Amino acid sequence: MNMMQRKSKMVSFRLSPEEYRKLNDACELQGLGSISELARAALQRLMTNGTVNLPLAENSLAAEITDLRSRVQSLSADIDRLAARLQTTTK
Repeated sequence: MNMMQRKSKMVSFRLSPEEYRKLNDACELQGLGSISELARAALQRLMTNGTVNLPLAENSLAAEITDLRSRVQSLSADIDRLAARLQTTTK
């Protein structure tokens, strides 16, 4: 289905505040702009594959965290080297 195609039908259901918050969080993790987009993606996957499981954002989040940790460690090592150079030049 063309994502730019005008939508003319609506599906509605109620959520608890906690469910709504979790869906909003899932939208952010999946890079989607709205709960509607998330619901459409999940339903399209269900119709295509017989499963609702979206790609695990935790995997990409874990990879990003690992990358950030590595960068912080590298920056920390750079700072330590610079501090050592400053100490030797000020003596």
